[in-house]
Amino acid sequence: KNVAENVREYIESFEEVQGNSSQGTVQPNIFTFNAVISSCEQQGQWQQASWLLEIHGGTCVPDVVTCSALISCCEKAGVWQPALSFLAMMHVTHLQLSVVSSTSAMSATVRVQRWQQTLQVFHHMRRHELQPNVIGFSAAMTSCEVGSQWHLAPSLFQDVGMSWQQFKNEKSTQTDTDAKEKGYTGVNLEKSQFDTVG
Repeated sequence: KNVAENVREYIESFEEVQGNSSQGTVQPNIFTFNAVISSCEQQGQWQQASWLLEIHGGTCVPDVVTCSALISCCEKAGVWQPALSFLAMMHVTHLQLSVVSSTSAMSATVRVQRWQQTLQVFHHMRRHELQPNVIGFSAAMTSCEVGSQWHLAPSLFQDVGMSWQQFKNEKSTQTDTDAKEKGYTGVNLEKSQFDTVG
């Protein structure tokens, strides 16, 4: 079976549960809904996931898991605007922002070189007192590199209480596979512009 067929089966299963609920036999809940959304995430089927949310979001109110899966789905599919929309939905619906959801949104934007949006998400994280992980901070630093915004780097390090050398040490433990899966190779650790930081 191909990807589309696998996802379609998941969706049809959920639809069957929905149909049974109207007859009082099976009641779908957020867990079954998230399971279907997660299957879409694993296959990068962001349009299918968005459609499910639009059709069934009223029945199963999205939670943090739902939104994180949706954002990750967008990241894997390489679409940054829907990723930011789902991140904004978390804020509007007063769901707790997470490092995972924010990092996925940053990865979705930086892989298409939308460096301004990447840094906006970074600062949004910090306003919510979230500490970026290595992948998230790499995305922020890559944005400085892509946008030639070298002057912003010191404030990023100061904001998270990290030195350039500490970042280089932590970044060196991240495998190439981790970076490639996020759609970018990360900041060049030998960039002379950054060697003057921290």
